[in-house]
Amino acid sequence: MRIMIDLWEIELDAMAVASEPCNWWCWLSDDERDRADRYRQPRDRQQFVITRGLLRQRLGDYLECPPELLRFYYGSHGKPELDPAFQPDRSLWFNTSHSGGVALLAFSWDGAIGVDLEAPRSMSDSHALKLAQRFFLAPEIEALARVYGAARSALFCVTGRVKKRT
Repeated sequence: MRIMIDLWEIELDAMAVASEPCNWWCWLSDDERDRADRYRQPRDRQQFVITRGLLRQRLGDYLECPPELLRFYYGSHGKPELDPAFQPDRSLWFNTSHSGGVALLAFSWDGAIGVDLEAPRSMSDSHALKLAQRFFLAPEIEALARVYGAARSALFCVTGRVKKRT
């Protein structure tokens, strides 16, 4: 079976300079604006607004719907999903992540997907292994278990997977 995923990588700082954020703010729902206002650092707030605005823009493009009309609800883990009224057949799946000035937007017509982005940082061997055991495939965990220190942190940061949840 072939799974198609559209993955968008966005340099948030460059996007902030090159575009007009007012459109993104205007597209956000009241709860998204409240969430943006809770960020203490202006840069973090700006990155959330840009990421959520671009998410709305891309979803609107895929679904041929104005971005500001899209409505989300949130699952038990806080993951946003489209209100079924916008796609009763639930055919478009998406996920976002942002860290360190970069955002990822992932879209799939083939089922639920997840994406996570973490800025490279040093972490203890045990922390890296615990995270891997929670989210990585068995061969990736085994590879991480064979290295230590900076090598484990580096390998952890470049390990990537595409999994289809059933």
